[in-house]
Amino acid sequence: MPYRICKVFEVESGHLLSKHPDVIEKLDHSICMNKQDPMYQTLQKAYGEHVIGFDHEDPTTEVVARTLFERIRENLNAYAQQPQTRYPLDQGVRLVRVRVWETPHGWGEYEA
Repeated sequence: MPYRICKVFEVESGHLLSKHPDVIEKLDHSICMNKQDPMYQTLQKAYGEHVIGFDHEDPTTEVVARTLFERIRENLNAYAQQPQTRYPLDQGVRLVRVRVWETPHGWGEYEA
């Protein structure tokens, strides 16, 4: 593979700002938690879409990386199937890995 293109997206997760106007993605300014957590229903009722539930698993950085990988891969494949797009996607383009930084010094990643 002669080329590798990387892109960094930043989101602030783990806290909630009710009037923050700069939402980049669903994860930005949200609370990620296991749906089996005793507080999940309470927080989800109070904060709605700002609480993102994970079925039967804690949202560790590696789990979030896998979730993002799967979603991006689905969107990339759907885009590639469109017959007429402004920016055609070459057959060789593929998603290799997603890395999620937990702290400035630690990260988890998922690779298919």
